[in-house]
Amino acid sequence: MRHNRCGIIIVSWNVAQLLERCLNSVFEHCRDVDFKIVVVDNCSSDQSVASAKRIQRANPKGRLSIIANASNRGFASAVMTGYERLVKDRRGSDPVLLLNPDVELHADVLPSLLGRFHQSDRVAIIGPTLFDEQGMIQRSVMRLPTVTSTILLALKLHHVFPWLPAVRRYFAMDHDYTQPSLVEQVQGAFFLVRPECWRELEGLDPHYFIWYEEVDFCKRALDAGWEVLYQPTAGIVHHGGKSFEQAARSDKQAYFYQSAMYYIAKHKGFLGWFLLWCMKPLSSAINLFARFFRSPRKLWVISSSL
Repeated sequence: MRHNRCGIIIVSWNVAQLLERCLNSVFEHCRDVDFKIVVVDNCSSDQSVASAKRIQRANPKGRLSIIANASNRGFASAVMTGYERLVKDRRGSDPVLLLNPDVELHADVLPSLLGRFHQSDRVAIIGPTLFDEQGMIQRSVMRLPTVTSTILLALKLHHVFPWLPAVRRYFAMDHDYTQPSLVEQVQGAFFLVRPECWRELEGLDPHYFIWYEEVDFCKRALDAGWEVLYQPTAGIVHHGGKSFEQAARSDKQAYFYQSAMYYIAKHKGFLGWFLLWCMKPLSSAINLFARFFRSPRKLWVISSSL
C-alpha cells in the first residue's frame, strides 16, 4: 500500500451544486495524492451528472469516472458498483475513501490521514473531525447500536430523554474530539478504509439500502480484529444529509426501520429483531405525530473548535 494513493467513491442523488463543490475541493486540496474518483449517481433528476461531467472535462483525463445508474439502487449497492470500477482501473490495492457529496475539503487533510495506516497495521478505518457550515464540530463518533438503543431511536425517545444511559452511550457523549482514539464507529460522510480490510470484508453489505452500511462495516471489522480510529483534523466541512433531506419523512422512517431490523437480526439475533419488530407500529404512529411539531436541537453538534 503506497502512502499517496487512494480510490474515492462518491454516491450522489440530486445534489448537483454540492457535488460540484465537493469534487472541486478534492481536486484543489488533494494534489499530493494520486487519487481516482468514481462518482456513482443514483438516477438523479437534477443536473448532478452534468455537473460531474463539467468537472471531469476541466481536470486531468482519467482522474474522474462517472457511473449513471438507471434507478436508485441505494447507497451500499452504488458504492460496490464504484469499487468495481476502481478494481477495473487497477485501484483495488489502494485505500478506499467513501466521501459524501455534501462534504467539502478546505485543507490538505487526506495525505496525513492516509499516513496513519502506516503507523499501525491494525487500524483499518479512519474518520476525521467533521464541521458544519458555522464551524461547529459535528458528533461523528458513536458506539455500536444495541437492541435497547435502537428501540429508543426508533421511538424517538432519545429526543425526550437524552440523559438515558443507553442514549448517552450510543451517542458517545463522553468522547473527547480533541484527541485521537480508537472507537467503535465513525460517521460515513468521510470514511477511509484500509484496502486489506475492505477486501477481507468484501466491502459494504448491499442488503442495506440506506443507513447502517458503515455501522455494519465497523462492526464486522472490529469482530475480525481490525481497529477503528478517530483522528482530529481541521478543514472538513459536512453540510449534513442534503440528499436524504429530499426523501419524504415516511420514507426515511421506513428506510431506517428496514436497515435497523436487518442490522439487529444480523448481529443480535432473532430475539432482538422480534423486539424491534413489535415496536414498529408504535414507531410509525410516533413518526406521524412528530410531523406536526418542530424537531428539537440536533444531538450531533458539539462545539465550535477542537
